[in-house]
Amino acid sequence: AVGRRTLSLGAGRRLSELVSTLVPQAMGVSGGYVRVSSDQPLIAQLLFGGLDALGVSLFSAVPPTVID
Repeated sequence: AVGRRTLSLGAGRRLSELVSTLVPQAMGVSGGYVRVSSDQPLIAQLLFGGLDALGVSLFSAVPPTVID
């Protein structure tokens, strides 16, 4: 693990931040995963983007996965 952060969000609250903003130790890390846990149901969405080797912008959205 490169870093850890604990946040408490109230019911109905939303949060949208870069991973490197939430966990500053992740700045510059180009692989791995983020673990999110909750004692209540939640919905999450992954969005990422960047520039390819030719300088072309790319953007992708990963749909949420239900984990029981």
